[in-house]
Amino acid sequence: MEGEVTELKVKSSGFALVDITTGRAKLAKELGGSAGYHGDKATHKIPVTLKGFIVQQYSGDDSVSREFLIDVDSIKLGKKVKAKP
Repeated sequence: MEGEVTELKVKSSGFALVDITTGRAKLAKELGGSAGYHGDKATHKIPVTLKGFIVQQYSGDDSVSREFLIDVDSIKLGKKVKAKP
């Protein structure tokens, strides 16, 4: 029911994607590495806090995980640190 607080125990598969509009080129440069993606080895990593709402299921269950869509209200980036090789 709307307004009720339900605590769910969930575990992430260890990754998430976020679609960046403003600041995307600078963010890519801050990570280091080449201009590529999907396995590109960045020289740095940046801590991030996302605030938003899970609004719908995004994929089916593949017997390992299921993806959900988040409407992101805010993104806070921390100080970048050197990535481990």
